[in-house]
Amino acid sequence: RSIYNFFSLMLALMGGVDALYRTLMIEERPSIPHYFPLCWMEPVKVTPRFIQVCRRCVFQFMICKPLVSVIILILTLQNRMGDSLLDITRGYFWTSLVYNISITIALTALVYFYTGLKDFMEGKQPLAKFLCIKAVIFLSYWQGLVIAILAAASILPKFDYWSDAEAPNGLQDLLICIEALFIAFGHKFCFGSEEYAADNDADQIDENTAIRGGRYIPPARLSIWANLKYTLRHEDLWTDFRDIVRNR
Repeated sequence: RSIYNFFSLMLALMGGVDALYRTLMIEERPSIPHYFPLCWMEPVKVTPRFIQVCRRCVFQFMICKPLVSVIILILTLQNRMGDSLLDITRGYFWTSLVYNISITIALTALVYFYTGLKDFMEGKQPLAKFLCIKAVIFLSYWQGLVIAILAAASILPKFDYWSDAEAPNGLQDLLICIEALFIAFGHKFCFGSEEYAADNDADQIDENTAIRGGRYIPPARLSIWANLKYTLRHEDLWTDFRDIVRNR
């Protein structure tokens, strides 16, 4: 969900999807040249239709990922999953292929969206935010995929601590534990809470409002269970899904 959340954040920084549609209807934006290996294709026009296509490309990953997870669970229970990318008779190869295609489409849409509309996010550190999200995705998936390929090709070094079967997952987990520390500092810098803090005006404060350290604390954040309930809400996803289906 982090990819779509970041996409929604970029839309919010631009004033919302409706405001962006109106702006693009009035103001003509420069077309976006394709990246290698698609540079021979006609440049992409930045229009409301462009926004709709980007939303669909990003949102499809939100649907594909849980479906792939369910399929992986079923195949694992049936002992048909496997663990080698070179074995096309097992589920690991096909689930990795589908997941790889889906996330590549989503990331490509993010790159095009950022390239075409980055001027609307001036002063909001859009590039730093984008690189932070890309780092998380790379380390959590692409790095693991490279390690799995090296293990399948018997190129991965031998480890005394792990067996050959445990080495890919063990190495991936170890590297993420180290890299996550630096990513956390990057997120603190790029996604600082001060940018999203509400003004502490008197009309915003009621009996359920708390001010701690000079910051406004929403009621949902005062309780662990209320915070968990708030986090698990998915009304925004259903609303976006309806909008995408209706071409809004």
